[in-house]
Amino acid sequence: MRKFCRCLAVAVTVSLSSACAVFPVPRDITPEISGILLNDGVPVTGSEIVLISSSPPSNDARKLPEGVRQASTVTDRNGRFTLGPITEVKMVHPLYGDELIAYSLLIRHKDKQYVGYSSSGTGLISGKIDGTCDLAKPKAFGNAMRYCDHNRLKK
Repeated sequence: MRKFCRCLAVAVTVSLSSACAVFPVPRDITPEISGILLNDGVPVTGSEIVLISSSPPSNDARKLPEGVRQASTVTDRNGRFTLGPITEVKMVHPLYGDELIAYSLLIRHKDKQYVGYSSSGTGLISGKIDGTCDLAKPKAFGNAMRYCDHNRLKK
């Protein structure tokens, strides 16, 4: 009986300590995003496309908050771009549940910055996003304007 109690105590201790352990895990914090940038249907060449690991900055701010990871590229002669995913090692704690995530696609064209797309939620990033963005055809999402929307971006 005593041996059984010791074994049970060891099993419970190991179970509880593994539930409290923190594990380093490589995770995508943004998806891969590709597409074409247009201005009233005409491909836009040479615009900077920036993928950031946060909600979009406010007030056309070019300076990103500290700690935000980013990847950038320039549209080619056909207006095409591809960037991401951004990956980092996260410390995962099994008891805390799903992580909060946010990412945004910024378009910098002729000294202006536009928010092409943004998303936030909980869980893991999965899949790729591909679509079309048009600077002449913004769509309202709540109080914000977006230049790439769910109807033109395919997850």
